[in-house]
Parts: sequence; structure tokens; C-alpha cells
Amino acid sequence: MMALHLALLAILSISILQPEKIWKNKLLGITEGVLENVLVEQSFETNMLVYGDEKQCELHDWKHFTSEWTSLQKTPKGEYKCKRYSQQERHQFPKFDLTEIKKAVSNQCSEICYQGIKDAETIDENNSAVRISHYFIRITENNKKTGELVQKSIRVDNPAGC
Repeated sequence: MMALHLALLAILSISILQPEKIWKNKLLGITEGVLENVLVEQSFETNMLVYGDEKQCELHDWKHFTSEWTSLQKTPKGEYKCKRYSQQERHQFPKFDLTEIKKAVSNQCSEICYQGIKDAETIDENNSAVRISHYFIRITENNKKTGELVQKSIRVDNPAGC
């Protein structure tokens, strides 16, 4: 089984097992050295994709939804299982009106994408999609030697497209 190892400071080692697959339900391994009382949490952020004539545009610099932090449970093997989000959770997004999104597409996307929605009377699954753009892991623990609270975050980008 292939594992991706990330080092945070020199006292924490993280492994994302099976990184070649989608993030959901993956195991996160944390090697505790001088750390104790480890709390591992996960959240996500959604953004909007807009389609126009077989092209798509991801609205990076517009509205986003960011979920609350959810604590991850430690497995009997000492790994943390990343959360799998439901379709309803993955499609959460702030409210907006048609004028707002058309302006965002005009400012951030190609003319082809803008032409695809400029005359639209609704924004729906035919011309747009809400998707998870980033997953976040937050690890909080105490340094056994110094008593210092250590908190680190990891952002995993979820690229759009094929």
C-alpha cells in the first residue's frame, strides 16, 4: 500500500494512505513523538463551477462554503479515518442571485463560459455545479516536554476537471 508522508515540524509525521484515490474515507496516520492529547479534525470548502459550451470555469475568487470542523476518530491501528461527506454536505453553498454570479463569471471566466450563462434565467445543474474544492485537516496536540500547544493545518486541493 502506497503512503504519502508529510512532516510537520520535526516532531510530527503524517501519512495519507492510498493518496492515488479520492480523499474521502482515507486513513491518516500520525506518528506521535513528543506529542500527546492529539486532536485531529477535518473540514472542507466548496466553490462553484460554471459550464459554457463544453468549457468550465471554477470561481476561485467568489463565494465559498466552509464546513464546521469535525473530529476524526482513531482506529484500533492508531490511524484516523477521514470523513466521507454526503451529497447534501458536498453541495452546501451560500445564497446568491443571478446578477451576482453573472458578474463573477464575467470577471473570472472566459467569454465562452460567460456566453453560456449570460441569458440564463436560473443557475442549476445544467450550467453549474457546487463541488468540494479543498479538504482541511487540523491537528492540535501538546508537546510533552514543553507543555506548548501545537496546532498545524493541512490543505488538500481537490482539482476540478478530468
